[in-house]
Amino acid sequence: MRAGIVRRLVTAGLRHCGAVRLARALRAGVRIVAWHGVDSADDDLVNHDGLQTRPEVFEMQVAHLAAHYHVYALAEVIEALDGGPRLRHPAAVITFDDGYRNNLTQAAPVLRRYGLPATFFIATGFVDGGDEMWWYRLRRTVAACRKESLPGPDGRAVVLGGAASRRDLVRRWEDALKAAGPDEGRRRLEDLQAAAEVVAEGVLFPPLSWEDIKRLAAMGFEIGAHTVSHVALGALPPEESVREIEVSVARLREAAGVRAVSYSFPYGSLPREASAVRAALARVGIKGAVTTRAGLARAGDDVYDLPRLNVGRHDGAAFELLVSGLRVR
Repeated sequence: MRAGIVRRLVTAGLRHCGAVRLARALRAGVRIVAWHGVDSADDDLVNHDGLQTRPEVFEMQVAHLAAHYHVYALAEVIEALDGGPRLRHPAAVITFDDGYRNNLTQAAPVLRRYGLPATFFIATGFVDGGDEMWWYRLRRTVAACRKESLPGPDGRAVVLGGAASRRDLVRRWEDALKAAGPDEGRRRLEDLQAAAEVVAEGVLFPPLSWEDIKRLAAMGFEIGAHTVSHVALGALPPEESVREIEVSVARLREAAGVRAVSYSFPYGSLPREASAVRAALARVGIKGAVTTRAGLARAGDDVYDLPRLNVGRHDGAAFELLVSGLRVR
């Protein structure tokens, strides 16, 4: 129903603005599209932001890109934006953040079937680990809690009502933990789990192993770095930000034999006080970096601060509109 409504709106909008405006939008820049995982699990709380895309939806999205766009490797686009060979338009790039095992088992087979390149950004601190990525531990803890209330990040009790109140609490905690250093974030999450008096069993979305990463690289996919701990670099002291960069790139090289040339910043863009971060990226061989800032990448952009389009819950006509570059206001 929703997809049908959006499709009619898109059609009406295109008639109104005309083919010239659409053509200009498609030529305006490169859409660097950001996914995270591909999985059929779609709980209203655990997957509230659509980080995990259903497999059938992902295949339709990939088919659309293959049919209507020139899909490039990110390294090619970074080179082109920095004055290298020109791209054919409309141009697109496929990227994945975090490093879930379903990137190998679900996403990679679809991408290979359509013959499309992609970049997989790995948060190296979770690779081969028995622990769950911290944001999913947080979400599953709040979802499983049967107490009447839990403390918010400010320490004040929050009444646990229905799904909406739990989602709001999860978002508040995620904002707090992503801005904390890895040690403080781990301690605060453990305190919350103790307050909830529940431990979610197993790992819902397991991370890639080093052997998995080697397999992705052997398939021809680009492997990039995504920090060690998946924290917001802009919230950390410069020396901790540099460590997150240097260690993540070094681990990919040592454990998987991968020389990363691209980087993905969790939770934002190149930090304002960016000289140390920029120097660290260049020192370890990173040629360009992508962000969570929404937009199309254009020639002349800072290649260490490239915008992307986050897929989230965009599917059907909504996805087509997202990647077209046209915006509904």
